[in-house]
Amino acid sequence: MDSQDSLHIPGQSPEMRVDGAHEMASPDRVPASQPSHTPRLVAAGAPQDQSTPLGHGASSGAAPSQERVDDARGDAHEDDPSHGILGDAFSEGFSLSAAGLAQHATELAQRLQERLHAVDRRESRLNAQEAEFDSRVRSARLWISQREEELERQQQEMAEREERQRQQQEASAELVEQANDVAQRLAEVAAREKAVERQRLELDILVTEQQTRVDALDFERAACRSRQEEMEEALRGLEARQRKLDQREAQIYADQERATSERLQLDKDQQRALERDSSIVDREKTLREWESRLREEASEAEFQRNELARTAAAQEDQAAALSAEERSLKFRQTEIATALKRFERLGIIEERVHELERRSDELDMRSQYLDNAEAILAEQQVELSNQKRELEEQRLSFENRVTRERKSLQQESTQARAEIDQRRQSLDRRDQALDQREAALDELAEQLRESQRETLEMRLATEETWLQLQGALAPASLSRSVAHIRAKIAEHFQMTAEDLDAKRQDLEKVRTELAEQFEQVEHRRQRLQHWLEAQQRDIEQQAARLIQRERDLDDQHRDCQQLEERWQTERTEYQREIQRLLGVVRKPGALHEAA
Repeated sequence: MDSQDSLHIPGQSPEMRVDGAHEMASPDRVPASQPSHTPRLVAAGAPQDQSTPLGHGASSGAAPSQERVDDARGDAHEDDPSHGILGDAFSEGFSLSAAGLAQHATELAQRLQERLHAVDRRESRLNAQEAEFDSRVRSARLWISQREEELERQQQEMAEREERQRQQQEASAELVEQANDVAQRLAEVAAREKAVERQRLELDILVTEQQTRVDALDFERAACRSRQEEMEEALRGLEARQRKLDQREAQIYADQERATSERLQLDKDQQRALERDSSIVDREKTLREWESRLREEASEAEFQRNELARTAAAQEDQAAALSAEERSLKFRQTEIATALKRFERLGIIEERVHELERRSDELDMRSQYLDNAEAILAEQQVELSNQKRELEEQRLSFENRVTRERKSLQQESTQARAEIDQRRQSLDRRDQALDQREAALDELAEQLRESQRETLEMRLATEETWLQLQGALAPASLSRSVAHIRAKIAEHFQMTAEDLDAKRQDLEKVRTELAEQFEQVEHRRQRLQHWLEAQQRDIEQQAARLIQRERDLDDQHRDCQQLEERWQTERTEYQREIQRLLGVVRKPGALHEAA
C-alpha cells in the first residue's frame, strides 16, 4: 500500500485523513513528540466498533462483565495491560462455572476483537505513513484474521460444548496466549509507530536541509558560471582594447613617418615661402587629426572606465551574495548540528535503513555530480587564472611599451621644438642677412644709377663741348638737342626710381604679411602644444585611475577567491560529516538501538 494514498478507517471520524504528507488530528492518536504508553483497552460497551459482535449472550451479564472490564482497565494503567487483564481472566476462568466461563470467554473474545480492530486501524495508519512496512503489515493482518477465525471457531465450539470443561480450559488457555501475543504486538506496533514518526520527521528535516544545500550549490554554480562569463566578456573587451591599441600603435608609427616626411618637407620649404605655407597647412591638418584621435582615445578611456565600474559593481554584488551564502551556510551548519544531536538521541529503526540507503545513494550520486561540476569549475578557474595572468603580462608589457613610446614621443617633441627654435633662429638670421644684403644692394643700385646718370651727363657735356668746338651745329639746335636728351635721361631715371619704389613697397608688404603669418603659426603652435600637454596629463591621470581601479578589482577578485575557497572547505567538511552519519546509519548497532 502506498504511503501517500488516503485511507478511510472504520470507526474513525469522517474528518480523519491518513497520508504521508498531511495528517489530521485524531482523538485516539498519540503525538510523536510525546511519550506514549501502552495502547489502552476498549471496553465491550464502548462505541468503537459494533458491526461484528461475536459469540452468544453478549448482552447478558453486562454489569459484572463491565465491572471486570473497568477493573482490568484500571490495572492496565498501573501495570502491563495484557498481563493485568488477561491474567485476571485466566485466574477467574478456572473458578467459574461452565456458563460463566463461556460468558467470560465471549466477553473476552469481544474485547479481543475490538482490540484487533484497533490494531487494524493503527496498522492501516502505519501502512499509510511507511511504504516499507507494507509486506509485514499484510502478513500481520493475515495472521490476525486467521486468529480471529480461529477464535470464532473456538467460541462456537465453546458455545456448543459447554459440558466439556477440559476442552474449554484448553481453549481459554490458548485464547490467553493469543491475547498475550496480541498485547505484545500492540506494544511493539505502538513503539515502532512512535519511532517511525520521529524518524520520518527527522529524515524529512534532513532531506529538506540536503535539498536546500543542493539548491544553494546549484545557485553557487550558476553564480560561478555568470562570473566566468563576465570574466570572458572582460577578456574579450581587453582583447578588443589590445587590438585598438595595436591600431593606435600602427597609427603612431604612421604618424611618426608622416612627421619625418613633414620634417623633410620643412627642410625643403625653407627655400621658398609658398612651400613653407603648404607645410604649415599640412601640419595644421595633422594637428587636427591628432585632436580627433585624442578625443577618440579620451572617449575610449571613459568607456573602459565605465565598463570597469560596472564590473566592479558586479563583483561587489557577487561578494555580497557570497557573504549572504556564508551566513546561510553557518545557519545551516547550526541546524545540522542540532539535527545531529537529535538524530543521535532518537536512533534509527531497522525498517528505515533501506530508504536511508536509497537516499544515501542518491546523495552520493548528487555529490558525484557536484564533484564533477566542481572539477570542471576548477579547471575553468585554472584556465581563467592562466588567462588572467597572460592578460596581466600583456597589460604590463603594454604599459611598458606605452611608457617607452610616451618617453620617445616626449623626446621627439623636445627635439622637434629645439629644431623648430633653431630653424626659427636661423630664419631670423637669414632674414636679417637678406635685409642687410637687400639694403646693400639697394644702396649699390642707387650708387650705380647715380654714377650712370653722372656718366651720361658727363658724356652729354663732352659731346656738347666737342660739337661746339667743331662748330657743326648752331647753338639753338644744339641746346634743343641737349635738352631733349636730358629730358629723356631724367624720364628714364624717374621711371626706374618709381619701379624700384613699387618693388620695395611690394617686398615690404610681403615681408609684413610673412611676419604676421609666422606669428600666427607660432601662436597656434604654442596653443596646440599647451593643449597637447593638458591632454597628455589628463590621459596619464586617467591611466593612473584605471590602473588603480584594476588593482582594486584584482583585490576584490582575490577576496572572492578566498571566500570561494572557504566555502569549498566548509562544503567538504559538511560532506564528510554526512558520510560519517550515513556510516553510522549503516552500522548494525544503531539498528539494534533503534529497535
